[in-house]
Amino acid sequence: MLKQLLIALTATTVFAACAAPNKVAVAAGPTIAVHVPEVTFTPSIWETAGSEILPTLTITTPPHNEQVIYSFHYEGDGNITLPDPITLEPGQTELTLKQAFSSTAVDEATQGMVKLVWSHPKAHSKVVGKWNVVQRPSILQALNVARCDRLVDNEEWDATYAISVELDATQEWVDQKVDTSRVILFQASAGNEKNSPILEVFSDVDLDDFTGIPVGVIPSGNHHLYVICAKRPRVPPRKPPFLHIDVRSGGDKLERFIKLPF
Repeated sequence: MLKQLLIALTATTVFAACAAPNKVAVAAGPTIAVHVPEVTFTPSIWETAGSEILPTLTITTPPHNEQVIYSFHYEGDGNITLPDPITLEPGQTELTLKQAFSSTAVDEATQGMVKLVWSHPKAHSKVVGKWNVVQRPSILQALNVARCDRLVDNEEWDATYAISVELDATQEWVDQKVDTSRVILFQASAGNEKNSPILEVFSDVDLDDFTGIPVGVIPSGNHHLYVICAKRPRVPPRKPPFLHIDVRSGGDKLERFIKLPF
């Protein structure tokens, strides 16, 4: 009887072992967080009357283990040519543009937006940066010049000019950062010969720095002030000397030729 009971228990044990599923302990793999980046543009806004620009792109994210793509999309009126997408290989963190953004002239002011879209194989596509673009027919409105030798020491300089560059007003519906982010390139020259007049240019002048600037030179709207001092050369130039003023901003340009009084 005991022998039959042992045989029955052995058979039951073998049957249970065969029927039980074969379980293997597998450790759960670490969850890899996908860090969505943020990208900022410098300058913070692009104002253009038809120009090209290569902004600086700053990315805040650790490197990815996968290949990621950054592509540009424009929403708004006007005509904007965008760079090709940027591909970052695993481990890279630098966004470098190989092509410039470009725009053509417009008849009316308009504002649009460049969106930077980040594509990741596990996190799909997300907008990670935005850049406002203001297109306008012009940026520089007027160039005002007045001679005022009393602004400086007459014994050191033979002629002095006060100059204001008047800028177009910013519409209420336009990003107001335009007023503080405008880049004005101001150049003054009087020839490139050895006997050309000597110039000294004071840029972005404050009215407290030079008292006596003529009221007619100072516009009521947004403007930049400059003072240019000219000194006659020791050897007279072969041609009558002229002061050439060249102002540029966002593809817009103003220039003036002024005959020097010596």
